[in-house]
Amino acid sequence: MNDKIGMVGVFETILRDKDGRVKAHETVRNGITTIGFDQACALLGDAAVKIAYLGVGWGVGADGAFAVGQTDLLGASKNRKGATYTHTPGTKTFTITASWGVNDPVAGTADIGEIGTFWGASGANMFSRLPRSSRLNKLATDTLEIRWTLTLA
Repeated sequence: MNDKIGMVGVFETILRDKDGRVKAHETVRNGITTIGFDQACALLGDAAVKIAYLGVGWGVGADGAFAVGQTDLLGASKNRKGATYTHTPGTKTFTITASWGVNDPVAGTADIGEIGTFWGASGANMFSRLPRSSRLNKLATDTLEIRWTLTLA
């Protein structure tokens, strides 16, 4: 009998310029918060609860170190988007994806220093967070797609 379960979260970011050319593409593991593990229990036991938002943070504090007690992004500016869920039956992974378009999340440059997953459009409900060691410089004309994949083992 195999009664152990593990989780690994991974963020994939794809930044494109106004002509659709990839400027940056990166895949990095993230840390899961204490309330994120609580949420994982709720996800398994409560069908009404789900991780449905991706968020980005920029400005002062956005690249602050990860700590398991964090409940929200640290950046002075932040934005959350509703995400699309995908799962292939028979696999141990699911993915949520969100996109930021032209002049989004801000008209101008967003120097993104962190990414997070959430189960609410606002409030202290962050499942996981990834501070970026090198900020992702999203210009007003760029688009950004973020995919977060959670793998159970």
